[in-house]
Amino acid sequence: MIEVIEHLYDEDLEALLQSVHRIINRDGIVIFTTPNEEQLEEASVWCPYCEKVFHRWQHVRSWSETELRRYLESKGFDIVASFTTDFNRKRRRNPKNWRLVKWCKALGLRWVKRTNLRVKKPHLAVVCQPSGPSGSWT
Repeated sequence: MIEVIEHLYDEDLEALLQSVHRIINRDGIVIFTTPNEEQLEEASVWCPYCEKVFHRWQHVRSWSETELRRYLESKGFDIVASFTTDFNRKRRRNPKNWRLVKWCKALGLRWVKRTNLRVKKPHLAVVCQPSGPSGSWT
């Protein structure tokens, strides 16, 4: 779940986590990434046509490491690891996101090396597993 959960309203987030819980095996791993403690107001823009204020990238919520851990645990996930990381392309030779790279390599994923994500602030990564039997939902 790379950069998804900050875009979802409560009902949609609940549905997403239900789906993840339903389809993942008990020994499966889910990785969530999201901006870490993003100040939503800093990226707000005003539309002159509809006269509404909204987030530039349609983020509707901000997560801290503690909040996301508690939330996922309350939704039936066991936290394997959580950490802040930096997807900044300039730091690839000596990545601060070495933990995420390590997890992705362990899972056979290679997306971290190929992304062109450019962000100014660190991101949050949480690696978790379902805590109940496969197909259950808390």
